[in-house]
Amino acid sequence: HAASPTEEFDQNYEQHLTREALQHLTSEQQNVLALRFGQGYSLEETADVMQKKPNAIKALQFRALAALRHHVEDAENE
Repeated sequence: HAASPTEEFDQNYEQHLTREALQHLTSEQQNVLALRFGQGYSLEETADVMQKKPNAIKALQFRALAALRHHVEDAENE
């Protein structure tokens, strides 16, 4: 089904907020999110690329997503 203009605007706005929020993350946080969600790497693959243990990647990903959520929510409330 085709998105209405309002739905399309909302999606574009959310993507814009997310891109802006990503810029507030550390390079390591950006990297882990890019590998996990952009490239679809597993925890183990991401750990290999970033030369970390899988548990460290889990923690880094958790913190990155929390920070991303926080920055998006702040932007929405402005």
